Amino acid sequence: MNLGGPMHKRRFAVALVYFGLPVASTLQAQTIITFDVPGALSTVPTGINDSGMITGWYAGPSGNSHGYLRNSAGDLNTIDVPGATSISPNSINANSTVAGDYTDINLARHGFLRRPGHAPVTFDVPGSTATSVRAINNAGAITGSFFDGSATQGFLRHPDGSFITFSIAGSSNTLPEAINASDTITGSYYVVGSTVPHGFLRTLGGAVIVFDVAGTIGTLPQSVNDSGVVLGFTPGGNQGFLRSPTGDFTIFGVPGALGTTPAAINSANTVTGRYRVNAVVNGFLRGQGGAFLSFAVPGSSFTNPVGVTSGGIVVGYYTDATGPHSFIRFP
Repeated sequence: MNLGGPMHKRRFAVALVYFGLPVASTLQAQTIITFDVPGALSTVPTGINDSGMITGWYAGPSGNSHGYLRNSAGDLNTIDVPGATSISPNSINANSTVAGDYTDINLARHGFLRRPGHAPVTFDVPGSTATSVRAINNAGAITGSFFDGSATQGFLRHPDGSFITFSIAGSSNTLPEAINASDTITGSYYVVGSTVPHGFLRTLGGAVIVFDVAGTIGTLPQSVNDSGVVLGFTPGGNQGFLRSPTGDFTIFGVPGALGTTPAAINSANTVTGRYRVNAVVNGFLRGQGGAFLSFAVPGSSFTNPVGVTSGGIVVGYYTDATGPHSFIRFP
């Protein structure tokens, strides 16, 4: 359903704090646009592609969640799956194909994909009792996890609809998070009897590399770009990390922050995410050279980026007294 034209809530032109090494300047201009799906109680984006198409979910007056698509002109359309009581679009590729999951009336979880101009296609991993979708790449390959009644495993759904399932040896839960153009998948896993997450990479050929950030408790990969650089964070150390294709780690944190939680990385190795100072959570950008830019939606004490384009446009959500709303930050 088309929700009409541009629904920009507010537009801000504000100053941006620039810190870290190297320091080029102290302030940089930025523009932040905020928006909501009309009539929604909350509007939360989950991804953006390089054409500026944004996907996410919103809660309607009944409290049930629905999906949405917003183009670069600000036009909004809903995404719904017949028979769904809630829906969560979780990823969008360069072709504006959306992948996500939904819950039916029996509280069962299923996957879906929606190509432009087509109705959603639903799917389940064969033999699963629940299918959760995390990411789709530009070729249409999808990754996520499923529960088979005894353990949570990972899956790769090929564009032709066929599945490959996998799990990390000795794990009770294998949880893919992201997939790149080479069908390399990254995510986390938990050893049987442990609550500490570890990282993994799985190549198209099925080879698996497991890894941990040295000196920390827990490793949670969040994203992998087409160069094979993995982004994640360490819940024990509250720091971000980058893992190079050769296995070298770069640990980072926003200077002065109590915790740094990265969310996404683009083709230029620019990272976005959030950091916390006392009770305030702001967004950040980290350039390839290691310098940080801090930003926040004016009037909000919680700014949470979730995606970044190759051109450095950031999408995310912020909260105020009325709940969560979407924002777009332009360089």
